[in-house]
Amino acid sequence: MLRLVVALALAFWAVPRVAGQSAKAVYKAWSLYKDGPWVSERNPTPGAVLAALQLNDPPAGIVVTRLTCTGSEARVGACGFATAASDPAAIANCNLALSAGVRCYEADFKVRLVQGSTTTGNSEGRLETWVNKGWGLVGETAFDARDAQVVCRQLGLPFAGAVVVAGGAMPYGAPPAGRQVAVDDLHCVGDEGNIGLCGRGPVTNPDVAHVSVQCREGDFAARLTGGEHPSEGRLEVYVGGKWGTVCTDRFDRSAMFTVCRQLGFSTSEELGPTFKSYNVTGWPAVPRPDNTTRPALIRLSSCPDDASSLAQCASDRPGSNNLTAAYECSSGSDVVVSCYQVTLLTPDTEPRALCNDPWATGVSVVPDRDSTTLLVGELDDSSAGPRSQDALLVSYKADGTLVGHVAFGQPWSSDFSSRGGAVTFGATPRPGALLLADVTGDGRDDLVALFDDHVSSAAKLWSPPGGRSNQPGPRQQPQKGYCWYNNAGPSGLTNH
Repeated sequence: MLRLVVALALAFWAVPRVAGQSAKAVYKAWSLYKDGPWVSERNPTPGAVLAALQLNDPPAGIVVTRLTCTGSEARVGACGFATAASDPAAIANCNLALSAGVRCYEADFKVRLVQGSTTTGNSEGRLETWVNKGWGLVGETAFDARDAQVVCRQLGLPFAGAVVVAGGAMPYGAPPAGRQVAVDDLHCVGDEGNIGLCGRGPVTNPDVAHVSVQCREGDFAARLTGGEHPSEGRLEVYVGGKWGTVCTDRFDRSAMFTVCRQLGFSTSEELGPTFKSYNVTGWPAVPRPDNTTRPALIRLSSCPDDASSLAQCASDRPGSNNLTAAYECSSGSDVVVSCYQVTLLTPDTEPRALCNDPWATGVSVVPDRDSTTLLVGELDDSSAGPRSQDALLVSYKADGTLVGHVAFGQPWSSDFSSRGGAVTFGATPRPGALLLADVTGDGRDDLVALFDDHVSSAAKLWSPPGGRSNQPGPRQQPQKGYCWYNNAGPSGLTNH
């Protein structure tokens, strides 16, 4: 987010003409104008003064005035404004002393991690924050892991294992000359969205050492890689500041369940979770993280029944006291976990709903309270091409008629319009319930009305004129109407 500071040279002082003005008035106007960021000349000549105060002469001078924005516009052209064409008098009364200037600032308490002269794309570095009009350092007073976690979360980086580098250390280089500590004595709870929401004290010691931050996962963070779904894949665990694999040899089912639970995949014995060695999956060989030759853990087992983190399990690293340093585990013995017997499907389509634009902008129907229902089914002709879900909005009117509006499913271009999507079912007793079902067996859903003593269905009498199209709006035109069927056979035809 950018903070805009706008300076108007003569916010309350208009100088419509130079000729005939006193020198005092001219130089008063100039004293306001010359302090603007758009002026480089600090000792103006009388000629420069006169040039600045001349009446506007478009297009060489001011071309827009009375600019009115809400703040949410993406461009200035979307705001309200006056030009020489729309309001000649407003433009003619401007002069260059009334020019508007803009300075673009970062949002206060934006943060970045700096390595040398590189200010973007870093997951660790010297911590700097924007305050008022520039970047400043963050002092080490009371700065701890909770503060570092907030910094990393604010940057969208892993934060659970954030590390503080303080004590005057400068592993990422010294800050530029003149860069001062802008924030000190920061004390965050740890769940804030940015450091501006944390408590902080004044900067009482300008020589306080600054801090650096390393954004990392917490120990025993886990992930499954290489599978068809995030619920399956080679197990990788974050240990000692880096990702590594886990050996199958000393892995058990308690660890398997804990992995799935930690990753948010609720499973059970009935859902068929499994683990196996990588070399029996048939997957292509891939290097271990960071091309390491050893797994991160050679034992992971004996987790409590209710464990929610692998940190609660028994584990050993290569070279630990429990196992010899010579123990090796080949990459083919890395453990692969599947939290479910059947691979879950990963949707490859963008979700859409009637509540999202441009659907909502096309709704021309006002539902009636307690007498309108929304039914979803397949109302298009099965021969028209790929199918999608369509929507039928049905209202029972005060005059005893049943009226529907159809929105044919087409991503981002369907609406409840009246262009072929309105259907009148005619006069009928008030139904107890409505549903869609393919009663006639033509591959399209019919409207079924449930009454206290019988069931009726409305068989469609329409067909698509040319099938599905890439154009927005309904693609089928209803014919004369619907034919209602009940347990006595066809009961008549209702036109609309």
